[in-house]
Amino acid sequence: MQAKIFAQVNKTESEQKVRKALHYLFPEKEFELEDNELVSRTKNLRKLTELLEQKKIRDTVQDIAERNYFNEKTTLKFNKQAASQKDLNVYEEHPLGPIELEIDGSEEEIKKVIWGDDYS
Repeated sequence: MQAKIFAQVNKTESEQKVRKALHYLFPEKEFELEDNELVSRTKNLRKLTELLEQKKIRDTVQDIAERNYFNEKTTLKFNKQAASQKDLNVYEEHPLGPIELEIDGSEEEIKKVIWGDDYS
């Protein structure tokens, strides 16, 4: 399983605020600025798994992951503005755009990201 995390830094946004939002969801990751996007790659999404459990949105995220699953990949989107306020919401249309998480892996590996130790 491999994941890519990225978020667009719009002209009206502070790069530091976008970094803050990313670090809330992925605190152990370092992000590089590439073509106005902050990007990181990882194999460890443990903090996200914990947040999904705390916020009790695993069922919703699982449904989205299944709908978006194609060619051994799924994409999840989270609200950038909510993350900058230390909250976790599934992305709905917003002018600032989302934090995107692309996960390459089998359906089983993706379910383990979402459900953690509760998945069997």
